[in-house]
Amino acid sequence: MGFGNRRTRRAIVFIVTGLAVFAGWGPQTVQLTAAAAASKGGSAKPGKGGSSTTTSTTSTSTSTTSTSTTSTTSTSTTSTSTTSTSTTSTSTTSTTTTLPALNPYAGHVGLSSKLVWSDEATEQSQLSTIAAGGVTWIREDFLWAALEPQAGTWNWTDTDNLMTAAASTGVHVLAILGYSAPWASSDPTGGGSQYYPPRNDSDYASFAGAVVARYGPGGTFWAEHLSLQPDPVTAVELWNEAYGYWDWLPNPDPAAYDRLVRAAVSSIRAVVPSEKILASGTLNDVHSDGTSVGWISTLLADDPGLGSVIDAWAIHPYPDPNNLGPYDTSEDVQWEYGRVATIRQAELNAGVSLPLWITEVGWSTAPGASSAVDETTQAQYTHDAIYRARNDWAGYVPMIFIYDWERSTGTTGDVEGNYGLMRSDGSLKPAWSSIVGLIKNGT
Repeated sequence: MGFGNRRTRRAIVFIVTGLAVFAGWGPQTVQLTAAAAASKGGSAKPGKGGSSTTTSTTSTSTSTTSTSTTSTTSTSTTSTSTTSTSTTSTSTTSTTTTLPALNPYAGHVGLSSKLVWSDEATEQSQLSTIAAGGVTWIREDFLWAALEPQAGTWNWTDTDNLMTAAASTGVHVLAILGYSAPWASSDPTGGGSQYYPPRNDSDYASFAGAVVARYGPGGTFWAEHLSLQPDPVTAVELWNEAYGYWDWLPNPDPAAYDRLVRAAVSSIRAVVPSEKILASGTLNDVHSDGTSVGWISTLLADDPGLGSVIDAWAIHPYPDPNNLGPYDTSEDVQWEYGRVATIRQAELNAGVSLPLWITEVGWSTAPGASSAVDETTQAQYTHDAIYRARNDWAGYVPMIFIYDWERSTGTTGDVEGNYGLMRSDGSLKPAWSSIVGLIKNGT
């Protein structure tokens, strides 16, 4: 994960009306302040860069009307016939039954996690906790450097263990097909940095196809593990934050990323045509010199057909400063959580209408850091972020992943190390209860 803008089982149809109209977002250059540019360096995240159905049921309860006539004769000279009629009336009762509202959160909330680097017992235990809380998705790194350390040599151990634990607990995996392998990197220094794009897009495409061929529907992993109920990787994310200089060196390059995506899509579709493929999306990219150019608008201007080959955008709408909440409007919209709607408008302006998957957003509880929040605020902001994603933007935001599921360091000033939903001792922060409450109770 870089430092930057940091199933469902029941069908839900959302109708979105009154979408705000924004001005067209074409390629543009924005000069950030020196302070803002500096805030995007290093390993920390800067951040910038239900309905109810009522059914009326009328039930008619009618008993049969019967007439009984009895003739009685007395011994007197006069015979009297007495007729008795017994009648049961017909009544109609109208009953209104209110069906439970569909929960907009169940099946739509995931966690960004790093369990793939844990031992098997930890993965099983942690995923059991996640599943018990109602969370059905995690987002994990499937790093090229780890899976194919040398060209043609594969090491599936870590991801095999992860997929075993995930399938055992019923948790789905969104796989980040991340970065370059050292042997494939275009790093001009020869150091093999994974954050430089590969020299040959075809190498990355082969890697992407191999991952899906192993873990996707009908993959070889499932054929080798017949005791598992298959829970294949049905969605992949191509790179992470390709719009930021921290994850795409030396600077983001929309044209180069487009070529990489095109190559990977072809390889993946040849294996599993139905695979959901997510591409990095955001409003503006961020360069090392602090300049910023429209990202989605440039991608789609240069390649108008890109929207027809991918399935969704992966966006990370961290607010900046990161201590601002999901409803805060004090900053320029490009740095607010609310920019989700603006990103949507940017793709619409280009004639594209793809879902936006929020695959990262979160708040750090680092002690002593001005950009961090306390645990109570983290819980509230997490609740509000999920609520807004699945209510205000439900028509085009099907998934939101909270960053992140890991232990915090508790170290003063360590912003990056304290996004975790767990404290350093492994106990859960209140934000976890916020997530579980929405999923299980809708509140």
